[in-house]
Amino acid sequence: MTSIRLRETVPLLGRLLPFYGVLFLFGTETFVISPILPQISGDLGSTVPATAVAAASYVIVYASLAPFLAYFSDSVSRSATLIGGLATFVLGNALAAHSQGIESFVAARAANGLGAALAGPAVWASIVTLAPPEARSRLIGLGMAVFSLGQVAGVPAGGLLTSGFGWRAVFVVIAFATALAAVAIGWVSRRGASAEPPPAASGFHVFSLWRDERASRVLLLSVSFHAANLGAYAYAGAILASRYGLAVDQIGAVGIAVGSGSIAGALLAGRLSDRARQSHGSAAGRLPLWCGLLALSLLATGLAPTLPLALVAIGLWFVASGAYVTDSQAIVTSVSDRSRSLASAWNTTAMHAGTAIGVFVLGHVLRAGIAVFVAAALLATGALMFSLTLLASRRRRTAADPEAHRL
Repeated sequence: MTSIRLRETVPLLGRLLPFYGVLFLFGTETFVISPILPQISGDLGSTVPATAVAAASYVIVYASLAPFLAYFSDSVSRSATLIGGLATFVLGNALAAHSQGIESFVAARAANGLGAALAGPAVWASIVTLAPPEARSRLIGLGMAVFSLGQVAGVPAGGLLTSGFGWRAVFVVIAFATALAAVAIGWVSRRGASAEPPPAASGFHVFSLWRDERASRVLLLSVSFHAANLGAYAYAGAILASRYGLAVDQIGAVGIAVGSGSIAGALLAGRLSDRARQSHGSAAGRLPLWCGLLALSLLATGLAPTLPLALVAIGLWFVASGAYVTDSQAIVTSVSDRSRSLASAWNTTAMHAGTAIGVFVLGHVLRAGIAVFVAAALLATGALMFSLTLLASRRRRTAADPEAHRL
């Protein structure tokens, strides 16, 4: 962070560290049950497909409730919402560790989703608020990279803990680590860095962000982007395993490519965005680049003749993904100081909505294998076209109002 003196950077990162820790744990929670589903289902007397519903309950609760819960973060108290959400997240993991049946386990995972929906948007809003403007995008990118690292680390970590101590230990460890992070955030808040929102403006409500043309277009673009991005990823592992004859342990190479690409993309977008801001540039100008890279890398993944080439293509795919998520988050959270938690929540909900649409649409061409990637590339091309219209609209606003470049 060349634009911030070292003596200012170290205390700043110290204040942000517990928030990054929470993002890592939320990322871990996303996929941690994937490798241990057989152990959980066997212990709870259920089937693997039925137990997989537990993963869906986490995502469904988060995606459907996050914008409404984020409203309280922006209108009442960010600190209270954050600590309450982390407490709920800890409770959900504790209940998961002590579940005696599939019903109680699914309910526990839903409680995890509720806690994440409360705390997640407030975490992002706090990072944006505490970060100085000249380094804001880089610190958002770092948060995205940490979240992605948690998603990648969750799979092997869950497997290792289960093999050594049983699957319940996974949720005990996450609960304990989250409790420590909550204590650290409480300590940061007492030192005057709680990042509370400004007083609520009249007419502020849960759908306020959609009245802003710039934010609403980016959110719609996120739905389109992730229909191609995460919609295709839902089927990528199975397709690649079938095509290249991969064993279960070899599929981990796909996860490494995904994680490495996501981290690189998030860090790259954060650095580019801060540099562009200094020269009056904009993250919106790069959204077509990430959409185009996504379309090309999806097509390359489908056409790759060998596994190494497919992994390279997947790495580029998730460079585009990590960069897009970072830039879209920076754009929507900068629209208004009043609605940072709400903007983060709507951006995540747009991502989940796009994923659901993509899974449904691409599922109709699943049997054709390569057609999934071709269809996803076409969806990404549609996102590219939409992003170009967004960019053209921004340029018209800039011509009429030079201050519009701040988006």
